[in-house]
Amino acid sequence: MADVVKILAQFKVAVANTLEDVTAVPSGKSWKISSITVCNTGNTSDDFDLKFAVAGAADTDKQFVIKTGSIGAVDTFFREAFVGLSATDKIRFRSTTGNSVLQVFGVESDA
Repeated sequence: MADVVKILAQFKVAVANTLEDVTAVPSGKSWKISSITVCNTGNTSDDFDLKFAVAGAADTDKQFVIKTGSIGAVDTFFREAFVGLSATDKIRFRSTTGNSVLQVFGVESDA
């Protein structure tokens, strides 16, 4: 199958201030992440964490991609990213207020 440009993940935490699994790269696939946005839909500022866990490993500090990123009320954070993830790698996200939404864009390929 050819490479497919797509939205790889859209996520809003279920519980404020809790690190949650967003998604895992499907078996037999790999992802090339091109950009990440975090949109704060709330009327107060928010802090967020973003982690990538190789092979779904247990949570550790070495997985931080963004630690305590700050975003203003009703604002959007954008970051270009050139990251490759393999099957079973996980994305994790935390929003202190629970009002921020993560979107991950890139290319999905057969592994």
